[in-house]
Parts: sequence; C-alpha cells; structure tokens
Amino acid sequence: MGKISPAEKQNILIVDDDAEALRLLESILSSLKVNIVKAASGGEALERAAHDNFALILMDVHMPGVDGFSVAGSLRSNEKTKHIPIIFITAVQKNQKQVFHGYELGAVDYIIKPMDPEVLVGKVKVLLKLHSQRHLLEKEIIERKHAEEEARNACRQKDKFLSVIAHDIRAPFTKILDSMRGLLDDAAQPLQQRHKEVILQNLWEGERLSEMISELVKMGGLRSGITRPKPYFIDGLTTALYSIAKLKDVAEKKGAQIECEVPGGTRLYADPKLFMEVIQNLVSNAVKYCKEGDSITLFVPKDQPTTIAVRDTGTGIDGAMQEKLFRDEEKTATPGTWGEMGTGLGLLLSRDIMAAHGGALEFESTLGEGSVFYAKLPVVNPLILIVEDDPNVRKLVRKMLKPVDAEIMEAQDGKDAWAKLTGIRPHLIITDLHMPAMDGFELLVKVRSNPATEDIPVIVLTSDAKQKTWEKAYQLKADDFVPKPIDAEELISRVRRFI
Repeated sequence: MGKISPAEKQNILIVDDDAEALRLLESILSSLKVNIVKAASGGEALERAAHDNFALILMDVHMPGVDGFSVAGSLRSNEKTKHIPIIFITAVQKNQKQVFHGYELGAVDYIIKPMDPEVLVGKVKVLLKLHSQRHLLEKEIIERKHAEEEARNACRQKDKFLSVIAHDIRAPFTKILDSMRGLLDDAAQPLQQRHKEVILQNLWEGERLSEMISELVKMGGLRSGITRPKPYFIDGLTTALYSIAKLKDVAEKKGAQIECEVPGGTRLYADPKLFMEVIQNLVSNAVKYCKEGDSITLFVPKDQPTTIAVRDTGTGIDGAMQEKLFRDEEKTATPGTWGEMGTGLGLLLSRDIMAAHGGALEFESTLGEGSVFYAKLPVVNPLILIVEDDPNVRKLVRKMLKPVDAEIMEAQDGKDAWAKLTGIRPHLIITDLHMPAMDGFELLVKVRSNPATEDIPVIVLTSDAKQKTWEKAYQLKADDFVPKPIDAEELISRVRRFI
C-alpha cells in the first residue's frame, strides 16, 4: 500500500494475542472513518507494518513470543516505521521505569484495561489529526522541493540558452567592430572628421556591448554548469601583483596609488584564470571610483588566510545601492569619477565565479569613505600521495615535506596507490618508478587515462639516470623529476610548483 492521501482512509493497526480483546478494540473504533488492520502477535504486527502504512498502532504490551516492547523497538529502528505513534494497552499499572522505557521506544500514551471507550476514541482522534497534518506537511515539502528543483532547472536552461545566444552573437559582432576599426585606419580613403566621430562613438558603445556579451557568456556558462572551475594551488601574492600591474597606470593617471600587502606564500586553491578575473574586476572597480589622492590596497584579512581583499578610499556605495549590488534584476552600473562606464555585470560575474568555487564575494562600504570587497575561498589543505616501495624512503620524503604543511598519504607500490586513488583525490602524487606489483610507469598510464585523475600533477623519483627512462616518463606526462638521492631543497622547490 502506498502513502495515503488526505482523501483516503487512514490505517490503524491493533495488536493483541487475545481475539476477544481485538474484537472489542475494533468495535470501539468502528465509529471512526478508518481502516482497521488486526494482528494477533508481535511477529504478525511487524509483517503488517513492513508492508502497509499506518497512522497509529494500538498494541498490547504482554504477548507471548515477541512482546509489545520488542515490536516497538523493531519499529523504532526501521526508517519506514520509526515515526508511527504507539498506544500501549496493558492490564497492569506500569512503574515509572517501564513507562519511560515505553516512551523511549515510540509510545505516545498508555491505556489501562478495562478501557474507557470515550477516552480511547478521543486520544485516537487527536493522533489521527496529527498524522493528517504531518502527511499534508510532508506532501507540501515534497511539492515545494519539486517546484524549487524545476525552477532551478529552468534557470539553468535559461542561462544555458543566454550563453549560447550570446556566444553566437559575439562572432558576427566582433566582425562588425573590426570593420569599423578598419575604416578608421584606412589611410588610402580617410574619413571626414564628423564621420570619424560617429564611428568612434559607435565603436566605443560597441566595445562596451562586446564586453557585456563576453560577461553574459561567462555567467551563463557558470550558472548552467557548462563552465566549471579547474582549481589548483596558486600563490595569492602573484595574483595580486599581476592585477596591480594591469591597472597601475590607469590608477596613477587618476592620481590614486595601488599597494600590495598580500604576504608571500599565501596559498589559495582556485582556478587561476577565473580567480584572477575576480581580483582584476575588484581592482578595476576600485580604480574606477577613486579620485586623486585616494589609495587602493590588496591584503589578506586577519584570520582569513584564503581571502584576498581589495580596500579603497574612494566614493563608497550608498545604502540603497548596496542592497541592489548583487541582484540580477537590478541595474547597478554607475559612472566612475572620470565618467567611466561599465557593463554592470562585473560584480555579478565575480560573485558567480566565487560561488562556483564554493566561496563567496562580500563587501562593506561607507558612502564618502570607501569600500572593501572580500573574495573568500574555502580553506583547502593540500594532500600528497607518496608512492614508494622502500618504507625508509617514504619516511624520508614525509620528513622532507614538513615545511610544505600538507597532509601526507603513503602507498607501497603502484597497485596500492591505484587502489587508494579510487577513494581519494590527492593534489599531488610523488612516485618512484621501479616498484613491484605495479611500477611508476604503469601507474602514470592509469592516472593519465582516467578522467577523475588525469590532471593530478605527478613528480617522479628515480635513481635511474638513463635519458631513455626520463623520456619515457615525460611521454607518459610526468610533470617533474627529482633524482635520487633526494635533495630536500630541490624536492620542496618542485613540490611548491603544484601546492
């Protein structure tokens, strides 16, 4: 029997080894619009409960074989039946310990024989009403979840559609812009000044529109799942310095200074290209709303080692605009201090990029004083898998890697490593080449041929100095080599390339 809808009769299971007691219970409950199912033993009650759905169980405590408490315990341990309320029926007044034990097993009440029919019916009615309300609530939750999932799917399809449309528009639109640039650069047939001005204006508007199309393509890809971050461990200082270098000249022209306080060794786990785009967007916005004498600072907030923040002393954002800043339906593009216009999509794209990383983009701002934007990434601890048949070498490598501050796993050969790789995904594999069971070459083949592991960096350890050996490992897409005997500084420098 499936779940009962509110229009269907509810099921009540009555359990007693005394046939006369069962008939009496059935007679008392006959005034209710319910289905009454009888069981003459604890075992039969469990069978019934396994196959049907019950709103309530009325059960004698003392029965031969499986008693009422045992049945209640079994029902409580089953996901399907653990929420069914139980009224115990007993001819004996229970002591407090036994009563409490019954409540622990799912009892909601006790009825002492001989029963008062009115009291019993009244209690049953209350429990049936609660069951109906619970059933309706569960149905509403399921329907709401279904509606939410349908809405999410619709949004994903919409984002995918917009991404495809924007992508298709971009190519011909780029050709139009290129032809306009060609007209401006054609020395053989120079344009009149007024024509130049019209084309320059249209070109400027077109480039803004082209940028908007590009951002729509990226946003649609992220939201529909077409674009997924491919995270690696990256250096936060390098990201910050690169972003500053791209925008320093623009800032200096406006009389603003950009400073970097991001410490060296700031380890972040992110898609390098996507995260760089976020930081550049934040720095670009800071420059846009700065004036002469203002400053922009990139830093890592205290106790937030995987966050890059961009602080400026520019115009700040008023309260009304702050509420709209991350709303898709609101247009938030405003001119910069020099009248610069943007697409209004940069922050939305940055927010989507951070969300795709499992992180967040947050901000605080005071009008007239400036803003701070925080690009927050999750904390990810590096995991390194060491594959080496010599336990002494494994121990040595583990000791050498202490300064890297990574979690270490070990495998005694390629076969052991491959078994571990079915359950975990390390950020780096350091493997010997010559091992029993499965050597490093075969392990490389397996790692590179499996979509789940193909992009894991692999450093090879080997005492084999033959060029043929090194070439074979490179052909199998090893990322780096460390010769044996192992030099600690060389090992760490090569490991830091990847984590």
